[in-house]
Order: sequence, then C-alpha cells, then structure tokens
Amino acid sequence: MNTTPKNIIPVLGAGTFRLKGKDAYQSVNTAVELDYRHIGTAQIYGNEQDVGRAIRDSGIKARELFVTAKIWTEFLSKNKLTAILEQSLEKLQLDKVDLTLVHWPLPDEVPVQSYVEALAEANKQKLTRLWP
Repeated sequence: MNTTPKNIIPVLGAGTFRLKGKDAYQSVNTAVELDYRHIGTAQIYGNEQDVGRAIRDSGIKARELFVTAKIWTEFLSKNKLTAILEQSLEKLQLDKVDLTLVHWPLPDEVPVQSYVEALAEANKQKLTRLWP
C-alpha cells in the first residue's frame, strides 16, 4: 500500500488524456491496481465522470489518492473558476481535489492575477488543497 503523505505529490501519476468511457474507467482502475496513487484529469478531456466512477469503484479511499484537476482557459476568470471546479468535483464524486492546475494559461487573454485569486478562493473554500 502506498503511504505517500498528502503534502507530497506522488512521483508517478496516471494521466487520462484522450481516454473516454470504458477506456478512461479501465485505465484508472488498472493504475490504482498497480499502486498508482496520483490520478490526473481535466475538464477538456470529457472523462471526469468515468475517472470519478473508477476511483469510487476502486475501493481505495479518496484520502489515499492524489487527484489533480486542470481548469481550461475559458473558465480561468475569477467569476467562473470556482463554479467550474465545483462541477468537476461533482463529476469526480469528490469533496475536493488535491491539486488544481491551469491547463493552458493565456496571460494575454486572462490576467494571471485573476486566476491566481480564483485559485486562492477555491483553496479557501476547500475545493482544492494545492495550487501553483
């Protein structure tokens, strides 16, 4: 059993890019069986429900996993980030993620300060534990 402390990001992680439906589900399921404890997904992948279902069905407690979510560019503004992260959490069937990342920063379109403040707010609301 992996006993990595929650303040340490596991060295190996299972990403879910381009995986949908049963492929996303099975990939996460297999990763967890192989003792991966870092699972990454993103809204733009369209697989958060499958990833969340696989996490739930794995029998591993969420606190034993390190889950990373990525926020897509159109949701980086201060008034959208928290709401879209809440939608991701609902799909993932989690109370919070361990790390929230900006998937594709566009500082010329959305000022960095705007999404840093939004990430800080998400952290304050306990939707994410860590953020850059």
